[in-house]
Amino acid sequence: MNYQIKYLEFVQNRQTFLIAVMSFGCIDNFGEVLVYGQNNDGYQRKPEPKHYNKIRDYILNNLNNFILPTSIVLGLDRQDLKKISKKSADNMFLDLDSNKIKSKILRIVDGQHRIFGLREASKNNSSINDFLLPVIILITEQNKRSIELSIFSDINSKAKRVKIDLIKLAEFDYRLKEESINSKNIVDHICIKTAFILKEDREKSVWHNAIKFDIHNELILGIVGVNSFMESIQPLIRFYMREHIFHLGSNHSILLKYVDSAGASVADFLFTCWDDYIKSKWPDAFGTEQIGIDIDEELKTFYYKKDYYIQKTFGVKAINGLVGDIYKQNNGSFSKSLVAIKSRISKSLITNKHWKVGGPFSGFSSESGVNKVKKMI
Repeated sequence: MNYQIKYLEFVQNRQTFLIAVMSFGCIDNFGEVLVYGQNNDGYQRKPEPKHYNKIRDYILNNLNNFILPTSIVLGLDRQDLKKISKKSADNMFLDLDSNKIKSKILRIVDGQHRIFGLREASKNNSSINDFLLPVIILITEQNKRSIELSIFSDINSKAKRVKIDLIKLAEFDYRLKEESINSKNIVDHICIKTAFILKEDREKSVWHNAIKFDIHNELILGIVGVNSFMESIQPLIRFYMREHIFHLGSNHSILLKYVDSAGASVADFLFTCWDDYIKSKWPDAFGTEQIGIDIDEELKTFYYKKDYYIQKTFGVKAINGLVGDIYKQNNGSFSKSLVAIKSRISKSLITNKHWKVGGPFSGFSSESGVNKVKKMI
């Protein structure tokens, strides 16, 4: 298929955009959603079938009068724009020829569920491929796509009720790719990777849906902010990096693999500490499975209790600080550290009531209070 797309160009604060009208078939042929962990430079979740199937049903039930008037936002590298941009006497247009272009050069920044809904509907009615959509195309430099991520973040954190945890995680990936790399970047990146794994991938863990990546939004499930959690494990991560030496270089793909591996290893270690030892010692401070509605209006399970300090900032800093100290004392050995942590926790004279909000630990929120509790444990 060959598409000739007329466009207008404009600039906002040195950022170039194109405005055009494209058929769904054109966008579907040349566009893709960059999914975190699945695509290079991915920063989005996989589109939700429940969401896009509602759009599919709306389209199929209103074939003669359905409308989707809001703009689809796309991303396009400037070097690709140069290849496909043509000029006539009166117009500028994009020459999109599927015989010449074999890759998905357009990135769907916003509107992915509409595109997926149209795709599902087109399986029942091929005329939907001709349905026209307004589009705004963001032009980026190939190695400077963080502006695209920033715009995606602005759209989705301010205009819509969606979670921004993947956005924050992707921001660290882009930072490593686009800025000078130093040990602080790596420590913070491993910290947020660890927090994300515990929150998302350990479904029966006490940390499942317990870490808030958007601390300013009261609608999000969670009991402790991601910044506080990251701060509590930074010393552990720094020592981990000393024991698992990585020479900083310019190969970002190798660097990101190191971050992924380190985050998974530390998450497994903390999972065992909290779910096997800490929860067993102080079971009243944690809940049985509870269900809440998250900001994306999905039902989610969690296991924290807000009337206990143990998973709030003060408790997290005290316990993760102790875990980090024991890890250092055992020279970075996870297995030896787990034995020592299990022994230390099981022998502690602290009881469930100490962790109760309003109980003996009230007023221990300062740094000195955190250190006192570490010693008490």
